[in-house]
Amino acid sequence: MNIDIEAALADGGGLLWVRRARRLHSSIARAVARGELERVMRGCYARAGTVTQRVRCVALQIADPDAVFVGETAAWLLDPSGRREPGRVEVATRRLRLATPHLRTVERRIDPDHIGQVDGLNVTGPTLTALDLARTRGGAPLDDALRAGIPLSRLWRTLLATAGRRGNARLRRLLHDSRDEPWSPAEREAHRLLRRAGITGWTANAAVALPGRIVRPDIAFAGILLAIELDGFEFHGGRAQFEADRTRDVDLALAGWVVYRFSASDVFARPREFIERVSALVELRSLALAA
Repeated sequence: MNIDIEAALADGGGLLWVRRARRLHSSIARAVARGELERVMRGCYARAGTVTQRVRCVALQIADPDAVFVGETAAWLLDPSGRREPGRVEVATRRLRLATPHLRTVERRIDPDHIGQVDGLNVTGPTLTALDLARTRGGAPLDDALRAGIPLSRLWRTLLATAGRRGNARLRRLLHDSRDEPWSPAEREAHRLLRRAGITGWTANAAVALPGRIVRPDIAFAGILLAIELDGFEFHGGRAQFEADRTRDVDLALAGWVVYRFSASDVFARPREFIERVSALVELRSLALAA
């Protein structure tokens, strides 16, 4: 590769901006034709084979220091180990207008209170990101946020701070549906079924103090020491989690609790049977304690 282009790439941290190297315009064109350079975005190139979504994010942030990554891109930047790289970078910017298979810009003002940084990149914070994802994906991102420790009250405050956005009515319904703070889609559906059936006396993911630790049953009838666990494969499919669940069941039993486990498919595919069984378990447990 041309030595001047090599130097320009080194100076730009792996990125070559045409506007900063106008004298290299012809050399850049030849390097692109030879397959030595790859386009990152309009006016920006990198060494062929090095362009990733993170590189595109860095280039976008340089092009517009006020740009903020949103949606799936923000979620991935906030937690790259738990998510796949997004197929398309989505960024809120008032300065850039780009639409390629790899990039999408949107014009949107984001309150600075809801913006954080990850490795020098501006991203929507976890709360606003969860709400943004819920606009298209339903309650699951809210379940993830609640499980991560984001209070339901904070989700409500953030929604109220973004008044006027399209889809807010749906988000209000989803947050109302989250009033018992589900941590998974199975829990969310179980809460709906329990409320619809008029079954009371339960709380979701409430802290139960055991010797040396705190556990949080999915659904706890604390008054009768009855715990209902909902096992979805996504969260309970590994050997380590399987063993941890059984150890926790024993610890709860030693503290006087009775634990019953249902699969997520019991909730979604057989809702009537699920409610009938929970109702029967509550009645049997109440009778046993009263005897």
